[in-house]
Amino acid sequence: MRWYVDISSIGPDKPTHRHCVEAEQWQKALQGVRAQRGDDAPFGNFSIELLDDGYRAIDPLTRMRYVVQRAPDGTPVTEEPTLLAAKGAPAA
Repeated sequence: MRWYVDISSIGPDKPTHRHCVEAEQWQKALQGVRAQRGDDAPFGNFSIELLDDGYRAIDPLTRMRYVVQRAPDGTPVTEEPTLLAAKGAPAA
């Protein structure tokens, strides 16, 4: 399965970086993207929410937000993240 993992800092108008990865389940997708970024700390302090279309994980220590959603089959896996626009701001 392919997964989108969107990463942003908590706060208004923060840019979001989107990864598309291959993983068996959403937790492994999140773990894989965090490992790529050099973050291998456990999920122990994370707040996890079930969304209608995915999952939201918040790391209160680093103030990072991760939103994980299924990507359509055939979506290319990304080597580098795509920069998405912050809410209310155009993509750079």
